[in-house]
Amino acid sequence: DDLVTGVQTCALPILDLSTQDERDFEDCSVEAFWRAQFKMKDAEGDHVLTFMPYLGAVVTIPVAPARDSSKLFSISLGNDGFYGITAQGELGFDFPGMIMFSIGASATFYDDQDIGLQHMPTFEYQSSLYPWKVSVTRRPGNQWRGYVTMRANHFIDYLNGYFSYQYIANEKDTLTLSGTNKELFLTEKAQKDSQQYAQVIQA
Repeated sequence: DDLVTGVQTCALPILDLSTQDERDFEDCSVEAFWRAQFKMKDAEGDHVLTFMPYLGAVVTIPVAPARDSSKLFSISLGNDGFYGITAQGELGFDFPGMIMFSIGASATFYDDQDIGLQHMPTFEYQSSLYPWKVSVTRRPGNQWRGYVTMRANHFIDYLNGYFSYQYIANEKDTLTLSGTNKELFLTEKAQKDSQQYAQVIQA
């Protein structure tokens, strides 16, 4: 009853549970990068290694529409309406006729925006479906990515080898609530739930 009486920033949801089938633009990215190749030779003058450093910066412009929180299965095709700036670096090593190896890392940072009324938890054990809304200003957590790739072309006749490992860490979002009863919502839980880690292995 306390949530209902005199509350303007909270509202019981009319949640659309239907299947979502939408087509739209993805976000637009503008990239500036520097890449070079340095060929190294042994004492006999034979080419033994190509060293390939890379530095890049990417600005992501949110062209794709943001996720519609009133639709359970709605997803965003981009950064959910946020601008992003990514810095990336990579070191590549190509041993001719043997193996190509690269190691790199990137970091992405986002702006903060008032995203209006959003479903937020009011109870510690709630998950995914929250019955109440509150006005939210959100800044998505920074994303950190590290990766290693190895490729061997024709190391055996008619056979190539490939291995890739990525570690991705999304820091928790920064959420600021506003409204009459904002203290009834569990901001820390929502922020903690937004924190994600992933490891991806391809071979």
